[in-house]
Amino acid sequence: MPNHTTNYNLIKPTPAEFYDIEVHNENMDTIDTNLADVQEQLTTHLDNVANIPRARYKTAISKNLPSTTWTNVGWDVMGIDTENFVSQSNNTEIVINKSGEYLITTNVIITGTANKGYRNVMITKNGNYLAYQNNSTTDIGIPTIRTVCTVVEHLEVGDIIEIRAYQDSGIELSIGVESSFSITKIAGFS
Repeated sequence: MPNHTTNYNLIKPTPAEFYDIEVHNENMDTIDTNLADVQEQLTTHLDNVANIPRARYKTAISKNLPSTTWTNVGWDVMGIDTENFVSQSNNTEIVINKSGEYLITTNVIITGTANKGYRNVMITKNGNYLAYQNNSTTDIGIPTIRTVCTVVEHLEVGDIIEIRAYQDSGIELSIGVESSFSITKIAGFS
């Protein structure tokens, strides 16, 4: 009498049994059916991940960043907006079109000839502080630095998100090309 596998109940003939092509074919049909189910589940999962509402902006040209002045970062290119949940009232203000819980991340490249001072980035909501990241270049000794800042926040329709940058090198620096801003809706899906 044959044995069966634990998970898919495939037939395992004993060594004393003769090879039977029907048993082999039945096992292959079971494997095929189960693999098709796994593939469908994986495709559904990947489709759901791909449909997470998100938007991404970046800079295509460098921007002036004066010393000792908080400056709003302007975004030139919208790379993606999967569900039209944000809009731009101008190139610095991102307006929320759908309420929910959001992950906001920015990666600002501050570049120039100075390798001293601070490089700071702030995320604001309706002009008020949400999150802040400070980098000191005094100990690093490099003129270009990436400053990453991330926050999770509940946002309502009409809320305005801005990214602000600051540096105190004593000379004007630049917000570099390929700086980026992304916002992902993580809860409150409608």
